[in-house]
Amino acid sequence: EHFVGVMKAEVCSAKSTILGQGKRHLYKRLDSEKAWQKLLDADELDAATKQTLKRHFSLWKVAGSHVEALEKELSKLAAKRKDELRRLQTIPGIGPIVSLTVLAYFADAKRFPSAKHAASFAGLTPSTYDSSDKTGRHGHITREGPRLLRKMLVLAAQHGGRKEHPLRDWKSV
Repeated sequence: EHFVGVMKAEVCSAKSTILGQGKRHLYKRLDSEKAWQKLLDADELDAATKQTLKRHFSLWKVAGSHVEALEKELSKLAAKRKDELRRLQTIPGIGPIVSLTVLAYFADAKRFPSAKHAASFAGLTPSTYDSSDKTGRHGHITREGPRLLRKMLVLAAQHGGRKEHPLRDWKSV
């Protein structure tokens, strides 16, 4: 979670730097080394901005290498539960880290009488505001339960908003 957060923070910082220069058109997504390199090779950026972006890219790369190393370690540890993990990873947006996180929190699924109870445990159910004369009003998610689990599930769901993602058509439903 930490290293994924570092990668995301470096992308956000780089985008903020670019926006500060008024060069919004230079970035689309910074999710690969090729995309970063294309940005760093842009002639429109001054030397100081390129240097700042190189620092962000360097930290992004280091965090990415840690994520890869952790994924390898986790895959070794997950050999016992490989069938469950494989099934979870068939869901778009869910990779080794998210699937292991989900398994860690939902390992004993029998403790939840229904899917609604599991969603409530994860803090993904809407809060309800009832009073004597008004009932059935719902607000934001409750955010009860494990923060890490909720964060992983939300990040996986956000992948559906990407243009090339197979679940994109379901986003508006």
